[in-house]
Amino acid sequence: MINYTPIDIGQSLNKSEILDNFTPHKGWNFWSFEKLTESKGGKYGKNNITEKAKNKYPKLCEYISHLPFTHISNVKINIQMEKVTPHIDFVTPKEGLDLYKNNLNNEPCGYRIVVKGKNDVLKLHVNEEVKTCYMPVDTDCYVINHTSGKHSIDEDTGRVIVYVSGFIDKDKHLDILNKSIKKYSEYVI
Repeated sequence: MINYTPIDIGQSLNKSEILDNFTPHKGWNFWSFEKLTESKGGKYGKNNITEKAKNKYPKLCEYISHLPFTHISNVKINIQMEKVTPHIDFVTPKEGLDLYKNNLNNEPCGYRIVVKGKNDVLKLHVNEEVKTCYMPVDTDCYVINHTSGKHSIDEDTGRVIVYVSGFIDKDKHLDILNKSIKKYSEYVI
């Protein structure tokens, strides 16, 4: 099973739009963040990006629209405050069983967009081995197994990522995944 690969979606990210407008206002574990989605469906339900976020981050929202989701559940811009210890992202399937089943059947499908940070700090914990997830310079996006892929992030205070989760469009996802695996084969874990 593939647990990590950089993603080629053929889009460039306008990082300055995010860095110039980002205002983290909530903290959670190792991160401070700004949530861009409404919560009508809960964090594991079918939600929309808020109108405020669409106006504040139009280019980011356009970028996200190219990712293979039928429905978005959660989008957050995170800034890392300290070293991130080993964890799995999606650990409460009972809170969103439909999303969990969809994601489990389409792993790896935890899409993340790196806005600022080092390209060698994401670590994947496979069995008893820790593997470095390298990011090539020509993409800002990667996908990780987020229902069972234990991972950590070395000290990279100020690292900014966009966390995106939702219901996967299987065909679109497989097209993107296969193209990316072919292009970035030396990075795949």
